[in-house]
Amino acid sequence: MTNIGLDFSLWKGRLTGAIDVYDKKTSDLIWNYPVSTTQYFVNTLIANVGEMSNKGIEAQLNLVAINKTDFSWRTSLNFSHNKNVILSLSNDKFNLREIRTAVLGGQGQSGNTSQIIREGMPLGTFNIWHYEGKNEEGISQFRKADGTITTTPSSEDFQTTGNAQPKFLYGWNNSFRYKSFDFNFFVRGSYGNKILNSTLAGLNNPTAAQIRNVPEFTLGESVNDYNAYLLSDRFLEDGSYLRLDNATVGYTFSPQGKDLKSVRLYLTGTNLFTITGYRGIDPEINQGGITPGIDNRDYYPKTRSILLGLNVAF
Repeated sequence: MTNIGLDFSLWKGRLTGAIDVYDKKTSDLIWNYPVSTTQYFVNTLIANVGEMSNKGIEAQLNLVAINKTDFSWRTSLNFSHNKNVILSLSNDKFNLREIRTAVLGGQGQSGNTSQIIREGMPLGTFNIWHYEGKNEEGISQFRKADGTITTTPSSEDFQTTGNAQPKFLYGWNNSFRYKSFDFNFFVRGSYGNKILNSTLAGLNNPTAAQIRNVPEFTLGESVNDYNAYLLSDRFLEDGSYLRLDNATVGYTFSPQGKDLKSVRLYLTGTNLFTITGYRGIDPEINQGGITPGIDNRDYYPKTRSILLGLNVAF
């Protein structure tokens, strides 16, 4: 791993920051490889073969924008970008063209995968059917591998489209003080990542609407569409978001007397709102492991909380 960093301070500390650029190569990644039974007594072996690259930049800026007796404003901004690529899955002894991952299941889709690991592509690359609208009977159609259109696709018709890796992550913190009042808020977000909304797809079954609950999305579907729930890029959504993570407003009293130094009353809110185009419960889903960016009915939503507090200094 190579990491080059720069820390700086300007204008007597009014502006400070740090920039880090890194290039990390991970080798000997583990997977189960097929082998010849003429050489081994089993048909698969676990081996350390794969190689992966992560290159990126992380930056943070801190600014004392205003610093007066009655009013001050301090702000901090952070930014990170990472490019992930699978460099190799094979060597001179073990060979593998690709690894198909993310078996999500669902009606008529047992054993189907939704992502693919392949040389030259990032982790979290989606490999699913391409949606081609509905036919005259209102049934969802999909593009086959040969370019034709069908209502009965197979796993051989999967196409790579989009990935779960964000283009960048960011955060912005601000602290204000006006006389005895103080106010702080922190927003953060992600941009450029895709989410496979398997939750919506699995519930989108208009042919069974008379016996089970369906989402509001299904009201716009054809009652004849027995393919409506199939996982395709129709349910591959933009996962970008901006979240007001927390905000606090407070007031500090200056009590009379020697026993108390100060009394601060404050109100804090967390997870106050999220701006996103994602149709699921929350765009901030799992981004770790080898199958990131999938919402598959396994997410418990974040709670919003309001806290009233009192700090007393003696």
